[in-house]
Amino acid sequence: MAGAVAGSTSPGCCASRPPGGKHSFPPGGRQPHLLCRLHVYRGRRGEPKAFGWRDYRDLITAAHQQLGIPLVWCWDNLNVHLAAELADFATDNKDWLRIYRMPAYAPELNPAEGVWSLLKRPMPFR
Repeated sequence: MAGAVAGSTSPGCCASRPPGGKHSFPPGGRQPHLLCRLHVYRGRRGEPKAFGWRDYRDLITAAHQQLGIPLVWCWDNLNVHLAAELADFATDNKDWLRIYRMPAYAPELNPAEGVWSLLKRPMPFR
């Protein structure tokens, strides 16, 4: 299945190049695209702090409509990525959407994992 490769990070979501930045496109193929949708949290009562499953669904749908090609989406194990509604959405759209789940901790597959491990370390006081 030829198509775009996308990934997800929080609090926003971006479709971007695969690890290593290397692509192989068929002759006459399309160049990579970066599609982002940011979530702005203003601290208002009842306002969601992060993307919900509907936000991810809408981003995936918009990316497919804009690019007009099948998508491959790579996700970590963030709780919203595991939502039953997103699994149902992927099943309903399996002709153009493939979702692959990455292992719980895979810094070689997801560069953001290395940042999280650094942030969890204690900070020395000077």
